[in-house]
Parts: sequence; structure tokens; C-alpha cells
Amino acid sequence: MGSGDIDIHVNLANLTEANVPNLPASKITSGALAVERVPNLPSSQITSGTIDAARIPELHLISGSLHNAQIPGLLASKITGGVFSLALIPTLPATKVPNLENLNGAITNSQIPDLNTLSGSITHSQLQDDSVREFNILNSAVTSNKIRDDAVISTKLLDAAVTTDKIHDLAVDTDKLGPFAVTTAKIANDAVTNDIIGPLAVTTGKIDNLAVTNAKLGALAVDTAKLGPGAVIESKIQDLNVTTDKIANLAIKSAKIEDRAVISSKIALASLVDEHMSLSVKQNLFPGYAYAYVGTYPNYYDGLRIPILPNMWCVDDADPAKNICVVDTGSYAGAVRVNTTSSRMLAFVSIPPGWEARSLQVMTSNLAGSSSGNPVNLSMSAHHVPMGNGTRTSVLSATAVTNVRQYINTGVVGVGVETTAESFLMIRVVPTSIYQGIMGGWVVLNQIG
Repeated sequence: MGSGDIDIHVNLANLTEANVPNLPASKITSGALAVERVPNLPSSQITSGTIDAARIPELHLISGSLHNAQIPGLLASKITGGVFSLALIPTLPATKVPNLENLNGAITNSQIPDLNTLSGSITHSQLQDDSVREFNILNSAVTSNKIRDDAVISTKLLDAAVTTDKIHDLAVDTDKLGPFAVTTAKIANDAVTNDIIGPLAVTTGKIDNLAVTNAKLGALAVDTAKLGPGAVIESKIQDLNVTTDKIANLAIKSAKIEDRAVISSKIALASLVDEHMSLSVKQNLFPGYAYAYVGTYPNYYDGLRIPILPNMWCVDDADPAKNICVVDTGSYAGAVRVNTTSSRMLAFVSIPPGWEARSLQVMTSNLAGSSSGNPVNLSMSAHHVPMGNGTRTSVLSATAVTNVRQYINTGVVGVGVETTAESFLMIRVVPTSIYQGIMGGWVVLNQIG
């Protein structure tokens, strides 16, 4: 054979493990070995670098438990949570427990065990304010010989802490109460009864103004023997407080009534039907007669109806003769009429002090012709005129008509011509024919208030 290259063709398909020599690790410079090719490594083989968290399994996934030898000694600072059970705490020698007297500050409520399991005693200087509560004290544990004189003062008692069942009979007497210590707010309702009050113990100087009300007085508790001369005066009696059922029969006599003390404004309308009041008295006190149109007794008598009789009408100065005609025969005898159609008919009704005019009505009728006997509505107006003044105030529109009840002023029941001085109501009717007559009329007065 001559020199030069020789081409050798080897078939590696039939290469066996025996044909591969041992290879040093330096010959493997790329790729990755399968897990099966890596043996178990001792920790001495890992001498540098850091194993990341992904390479460390979670401890709770490890079965079994750690031996004591596998747990290193732990510093107290490493234990920051949880609570040791009593079984894990060894018996402590006395040298480990300091003297309580040498402690700074105060023991809190949570640091004090049940006192009945301790021997010895705790002084008050070792207790924090409010550290001893009711549930820390056994029933009947605190007796009077365990309480220092003047140790219990009002500032150390909760509101309502001392109840009657906690006070011995006769333990609280007057020399143990400070001035003004017992106020009405500290006395239960109905707690002070007659048998608890000594004779003459309650004097007028001990009763505040307005302290004794009707609700605090028993029925018939105040009689004449308990009232001093001049003790009951008008300013001490509320309005409407003295009613007829509180006045004995024949108790009010003329000698006990001042002159002009009883006036019409002080007498209720219902009293007009009192069978004890004579007709002459009623007529002297009130004009007219009691008038009812709504309600039930005693509010049935709504006011006083003042009649306007035919002879109370007159004519204005449009009639030269100033005449008014009175029908004296036939079905309309007593009716009045004008003598000329230019005349107006007027009537006047007095309004006493303390009263008001609320409504009025004038009855008219045709006196002749085919409409004879039928009512006829005529225009009517009314004015309020003070006595001695003459200033007229219109209280009823001129569009009002007769034969229909007209309400004074706004036309609302209860709103009328109020007056506190003598005055009168002037009523004016406008006939359109001399055969239109007035049969009469009325005005209703009511007491103001």
C-alpha cells in the first residue's frame, strides 16, 4: 500500500456496550444527563451555591415526624405566637418569681386569678383602679368589719348601686343625710306616704312653688280646716278649675260676691237652661234667648238669638214723609213695608261687650199679586258701628239676600264681629216694590272665647 489517506467505513449499528471504553467526565461537555444517570448525592458533594425554594419540598408533605435530634436549639425570640399549654411549662423555683412588692406599676384585671385559690393577702396598693369587679368578689365576702371607716364615699358608688334591700332598717337617719341630699328625683313615686311623715313635718317653707299639683292630692285631701285665712286667692286658681260639682249647695251667697263680679261674659250659655236660674235673672243678664242649631248638651246652646221685630225697622231719609207702613189685616198682618220704592229699611241690634255677632237672617214676603205669600229675596247689607264713634265697617256684602241665613264677615261659622266695647249692628234691606214686606228677623250672638 502506498502513503496517503485511508477511508475506513465502520458500521456502528452493531456497536455494543463492551465495545465502548470508560469515558472521563471531561469528555461530556454538552447536553443533559437523564435523571436515571445521576446517582444519589451526599450533602458533602454540595459545597457551594444556593438551592432555590422550588428544589425544597413543603414540610407538610413529608410523612413521619422529626426526631429531637433533627430539631436544633431555638432561641426564645424565635417563639412569637401561640400559647404553651400548662403541661409544657415546668415547675418554676421561687427564685424565678419576683416579690410583688418590688413590681412597678399595677396588676391588671387579667393578671389576677380567682382570689379564693390563693393563700395570703393582697394589699390595696397592689391593685389597679377598677381591677377588682363584682364578679371577683364572693358573695358575702365583704363585711362591715373589713371596710375602713369613711372608706365608702358617694364617689365610689355607682348610680343606683345602693338599693333599699342593701340598707338595714333605720340605718339611714336624718343626721346621716347632708343638706338637700334628698331631692324629688331620688324619691320613687308613691314612696312618701302619710305614715312616713311626722306631724307638722311639712310646712309651707319646705314646699316649692307649684310643687303640689292636683295629681299629688288625694280626693277630699284639702278641706277648709287645712286652709289658712286668705290662703286661696283668685291668682292661685286656674281658669275653669272651679266647676259646679266642686261647689256645695248654697255655698255661694250674695254676701260672698263682689259688686259687678258676675257679668254676662262670665256665665256659660248652658247655664241659661239651668232650672235653678229664674226667668227674670236670665232676661236681665242676656238679651234674646238661647239658640241651638248644632251639638249636644251642654254645647247644644250655640248662641243667643236676638229677634228683630217688625216695629224695630225704620226707613232712611229717601222718603220725605219718613213713614213705614204696617199691614194690619189679612194673612200678612204685622208685616212692615215702605211707602215709596226709593226708601230703604234699616234695623239696629246691640252687641254687648264680650260678645260677637256671627249670623243673621231677615224674612220677607210678597204682599200682593200672583206671588202673594211667597218669600222674596231682597238685597241686604250689614255694618258694625261702635257706640259713640259712628265709623261703619262693612261685615256683610250688599249681594247678600234675605230669607237665607247669612254668616257675618267671611261667611265662615265662628268668625264674626268681635267686640270688647259696646257697639251695634246696622242691617239695611233694599225693597224694589212697596208690596214687599218684612215679616221679622234675627241676629245670633256668641260669647267671645
